[in-house]
Amino acid sequence: MTESSVNNGSKVKIEEIQCSYPKPEYPYYHVNVRLNKNSEEEYYINKLWVNGDGCRDYMVFKDKSLVYEPKVKTDGRTDIVARGDWKNDSEVSVKLELVSQDGDEKFVVAGDSKAPSYGGYWNEDWKHYFSMVVSEKDGLSRSNQPVHTTVSLYEDRVSDIEKELRIVEIDESGTPKEIPYQVSEVREIETEEDAENKEDSISFDLSFYASLEPEQGKVYLGFYGNDDAEKVSYDSKLEVTGEELEKTIENEYYKISLHSNSGVIDEVTLKRGKDKKFDHKVETNGAVHWNPGIYSPPRPWIHTSDWDPPEGYSIETGPIFTKVKLWGELPDYPEARATVTYTFYSRLPYVRVSTDLEIVEDIDVQAVRNGEIVLNHDIAREFAWKNRRGEINSVTIKDLPRFEEIPLRMDVDTPWHAFCNEDLEVGLGQMTLNLANMRKKEGFVKLEKNELFLNWGPWVYASRNLICPFLSKNPHRMVKVPESSNYYEEMAFLPFVLNNSEEESEKFKELDYWNNRLSNPLSLKVEMDTDKRVPAEFILGQRTEGAVKETEEKDIPIEEDNRFTRFRQSPILLSEDWFDKIELDKSTEK
Repeated sequence: MTESSVNNGSKVKIEEIQCSYPKPEYPYYHVNVRLNKNSEEEYYINKLWVNGDGCRDYMVFKDKSLVYEPKVKTDGRTDIVARGDWKNDSEVSVKLELVSQDGDEKFVVAGDSKAPSYGGYWNEDWKHYFSMVVSEKDGLSRSNQPVHTTVSLYEDRVSDIEKELRIVEIDESGTPKEIPYQVSEVREIETEEDAENKEDSISFDLSFYASLEPEQGKVYLGFYGNDDAEKVSYDSKLEVTGEELEKTIENEYYKISLHSNSGVIDEVTLKRGKDKKFDHKVETNGAVHWNPGIYSPPRPWIHTSDWDPPEGYSIETGPIFTKVKLWGELPDYPEARATVTYTFYSRLPYVRVSTDLEIVEDIDVQAVRNGEIVLNHDIAREFAWKNRRGEINSVTIKDLPRFEEIPLRMDVDTPWHAFCNEDLEVGLGQMTLNLANMRKKEGFVKLEKNELFLNWGPWVYASRNLICPFLSKNPHRMVKVPESSNYYEEMAFLPFVLNNSEEESEKFKELDYWNNRLSNPLSLKVEMDTDKRVPAEFILGQRTEGAVKETEEKDIPIEEDNRFTRFRQSPILLSEDWFDKIELDKSTEK
């Protein structure tokens, strides 16, 4: 229990101050302040201090409901949750300056308390931090789920982000744990000296692993602002060897080789006690991953696997992932440009794959295809797929008609399909995560015989037709694909152990497990403190002439002060998660 320290006739009194560590609903160090008011007068919070520092980030609640203005309303209990840093076993002080609605009455209430011996600020050598709330909303357990986000910070708060950044996981008891992370694409943004509504900034991509129970939320803090920090090196279970494009990427689950000419996936070896290789080596370059590809006779079929080499490539490696990006014009087809991106994770059994085909000049085609995996019959004997109704089916490949017939056609967005060898108990699966086709100018994007299909001859492959009169009853037809057409997709390749079971659901349990998690990504929200340089008034920026006025002047007696006035942006509590929580609390009370 605390006592108020300024005479205000006991109209408002601080009854209690509690220190709390970051939690999903309040993802920062904060104090909970309980006020008791014995007056019909309503008061506005003009200023709020925590440990002597002006506070701009706080919420006011009346009977568990959020009050959208900084107001202490009517009689009874009011609760304030205010962002404020505190250390274990420290003395914590809170002070509020309140002003009456007519502005005639102004007074201060204050109180202090002792912080608990756990859950306090992680390390005071780091001056700043931002908060990330990672939430599981699909009822699935998550282990080492990769989280990717872009972060932007004021440049003068950071010395060297790759040196000083630390990611700290806060568990349900408030215990902090430093975890590995990876920073990439650091960019500095400088502004003109007289630029309005802009500040020198630094932006970067951040990646780390999160593990959560079903429907759990967890807070991860990004600490920075320590000029004396030394760069840390985190161990990785991902090994990258080889020169130029001829790389081999290996973790505890697989070993994957890239083709020396094109950089695409050439061979996939499943480890995990199997040591079985998925390869092709039947025709042309012999790679496993072929597409995007295009065919416009009399020019030959061309695929990204035919690059020798691609126009450009980049390889980024770190403790969380290795990313290989390949790009350039398709050989013999100056009208088409493609990009292939592989993301290999240090702790995960799958490879994330994205491809993009951009048509930069009108072209007449008989085929545009994507998502193609090509294998030989020694390793690929059976084929399985999960349809959109959730049914799992499997066939023996050579029991189906042979090319030139198309033995099996499926929906273009079939959730997953796999090449299997039941004798060896191994499989190579491909999961469909995102298909996005668009045309930037004029009419509809061109799609014809848009489907997934299986084919076999000397080889066996599955591919996604975007446009393909070639595989129809009238194969000589052509389709004009206009410039500004884009065909993009995201997939995941998974070498997996095939369970020895008569039940299809059990046989492909591992593939289903990862498909469910990749198809239902974690939710991420980022929360930052309001810097004192941010104006007290809301920033509208430059307006066009005659623009409609969007806000009204409010007759409230609060001084505009960058140290105290709340910034008028929705806090994390105004997300759907918070409204769900309010309904839950009310139903419990009933």
